[in-house]
Amino acid sequence: MPTHRAGLSIAPRRLLALTVAGYAALTGWLILWPLLAGAPPAALLALPLLALAPGLWRGSRRAFIYTSVLALLYLALGIMEMAAPTAAGYGLGVCLAAMVLFSGCALYARAAPRP
Repeated sequence: MPTHRAGLSIAPRRLLALTVAGYAALTGWLILWPLLAGAPPAALLALPLLALAPGLWRGSRRAFIYTSVLALLYLALGIMEMAAPTAAGYGLGVCLAAMVLFSGCALYARAAPRP
């Protein structure tokens, strides 16, 4: 397996799997947790992620870069939610999923061939 610019030798297919896992976890967590907790639905929080889904599906390097930046905003949301004692579990889940999504997107965008 050839190494890339900075010695990154992880296969892009594995990075794509990491990104898909983070994307599914974060989207599912944002939509399902409020429903299971009996809180008002907060599905609007998942709309930016859903808007980037076609670009991720096509493997657009730019979409992966935008999604990694968006994941940092979700990380900030999770940290803010963890400060509230009633939503600490929700915040922790958002933080973990956002970190996985950020890692997968940033590494895939780095490993993907430039146009």
